[in-house]
Amino acid sequence: MRATKLQRVAILGSGGIGSVLASTLASSASAAEVVLIDLIPGLAEAVAVDIEQAASMTATGTLVSGTADIGELAAADVVVLAPEAGGLPGRTAALVGEVQMAAEAIATHAPDAVVIFSGWPSEVFTGELLRSGNLAPERVLGTGATLASSRLIEALAAHSSAPREEIEALALGADGAYVPILSASRVRGRLVRDALRPAEVGAAVAAAAAAPSYVQSLRPSRPPSFAPAYAALEVINAVRGARPGPIPVSVMSEGSYGIEGAVVGVTAHLTVQGLRNIVELPLEKGELGALRDAANGVLRQSQELAELST
Repeated sequence: MRATKLQRVAILGSGGIGSVLASTLASSASAAEVVLIDLIPGLAEAVAVDIEQAASMTATGTLVSGTADIGELAAADVVVLAPEAGGLPGRTAALVGEVQMAAEAIATHAPDAVVIFSGWPSEVFTGELLRSGNLAPERVLGTGATLASSRLIEALAAHSSAPREEIEALALGADGAYVPILSASRVRGRLVRDALRPAEVGAAVAAAAAAPSYVQSLRPSRPPSFAPAYAALEVINAVRGARPGPIPVSVMSEGSYGIEGAVVGVTAHLTVQGLRNIVELPLEKGELGALRDAANGVLRQSQELAELST
């Protein structure tokens, strides 16, 4: 499939994730126009001008602008919600409000856009975004499994002699309960369990699980920005056909793996219309059980959010 250059990508939020994503989109020529939107006066404009001043060096021709006008969501092919402080302690109630406001704005101004939640807890708030805006399930995607899989690859590279590009690994499920799918993970073409010693596999899995809290411990006042932004870029590239094949992504499951009505990290094919289909892997019994447990956890957390917002 030939890659499509998106006409307009709108990013809601001009903090760490939003600004990094806007910069990478501009330098990769993935879209003709990138619009940063932030309700803090001057913030989106400042980030946009900063990126534009590098245009002669990136030479991609991408137009980057910033505004506080939520109406600029109109005509966007893709809308990315990039909350600055998602996942920080004490931010849950505020994040619920932000997601609900964003969902209403998207439903009003860009109802046909593919919507990507680039924050965490990814699966819970991807579901909240979907429900609050009454959006089409196939058009709402989360980056949780995308980032979790990348972190697993990085951990396996650190605990083996293999470079990242020779490692295939998946982590599916939900924030706080991502399941390393070792039955489908390989190092230099060999199953992880055959390529590495059990202690190395265990250490890599533990390191991947601890990666988010480790980054947060180094800078408690600010959540990670670069890895979440690149996870959003990976999903955007899959949507526009620049990243072929199924990718790990968080989507609403309506029966896949026996999971009903929960957003969960799975492998899926994406198109410019969003989710095309979920690819069910032949998981081992323990992996399937853990994936279903993660989905049940999402449903419980979603119920808690519903009670919090009433």
